[in-house]
Amino acid sequence: MDTASNDHQQLFDVAPPPSLPERILALAADFTRHHDQLADHRLNTPSHADQLTAPRRSAERLGHQARGLRHEVSATLPRYPAATRDAVARLHQLTHLAETAAAHLDGLQRTLETGSPATRSTAVTTARALTRLAADDLVASAVSVAHELRVRNIRDLSAQALPLSAAENEALTAVAGGHVALTDPQGSPYVESRPPVAIATLRALTAQGLVESVAMPAEYENWRDQARLQLTGTGRAHLAGLAGHPASAAPPTARSLSATPATAPAPGPAAPRTAPSRR
Repeated sequence: MDTASNDHQQLFDVAPPPSLPERILALAADFTRHHDQLADHRLNTPSHADQLTAPRRSAERLGHQARGLRHEVSATLPRYPAATRDAVARLHQLTHLAETAAAHLDGLQRTLETGSPATRSTAVTTARALTRLAADDLVASAVSVAHELRVRNIRDLSAQALPLSAAENEALTAVAGGHVALTDPQGSPYVESRPPVAIATLRALTAQGLVESVAMPAEYENWRDQARLQLTGTGRAHLAGLAGHPASAAPPTARSLSATPATAPAPGPAAPRTAPSRR
C-alpha cells in the first residue's frame, strides 16, 4: 500500500520549469560556450570549412533564443522601470548581434567552400567580438528581471537562495559571466575579472552541485587542456533567488548602453592568475 502510494506521489513530484531569470542565465552560459567554440584557430582554413557549420548554427540559435526571451520579458513586465528596460534592450541587441555573427560565419564558409585563395579572414574574430560581452549583460539582465518579479508580486524566487558566503556568491557571479576556467580539474583558476576566485571556493561550490566544468575545445587558441566552469541548474536557481531576495541591495542594471567596456586587469604575480581577455 505504501509502495503504491509512493509511486503515485512520484508521478506528481515533477520539478517546476526554470524561471525566466534562470533561463536568461542559461542563455549566458550558451553564449560563453559559443565564444569558446569560435576560438578554434583552424576555422579560417579551407580544409576545415565544414567545421563552420556548428558555430554558425549556434549563433543562429542564440539569436532565436534571445528574441524569445525578450518577448517574454516584455510580456511579463509590460510596464517596467529603467533597469528592466535595459534588460529588454540588451536582449534585443544580442538578437541582432548573434544574427550578424552568424552571417559573418556563413559568408566565410561560402568563401572557403568555393575554393577561393586562403587568405586570413577577420570573420571569426568579428563574430567573437560581436558577442563577447553577452554573458555579462545577460547575468545583469537576469538579476534585474528577478528583482522586478519579486517587487511586483509576480514571482518570488528568494526561497531558492542558499545560505552561501559573500565570496561564494561572488564566485558564482563570475562563473555565470564566463570568467572562470581551470588549467585542470585540480589546478588553479584563471579569472578574467576581479576579485580573484579561490580554488577552495570553486571546489566547495562544485561539491554543493552549484558549478560544473565543461571541457574547452581542444584547439582553443590561447589555452590548452582546460575546462570552463559553468553554473548547474541548481546554481542558476540560487543566483536567481539571491537576486530576488528582499534583503538584496538594488539590483545592478545591464551595462549602460553608452558605457565603454572595461578591459581585463593585467596578470599579477600571485595565483590565481588573470586570464587573457576573451577576444
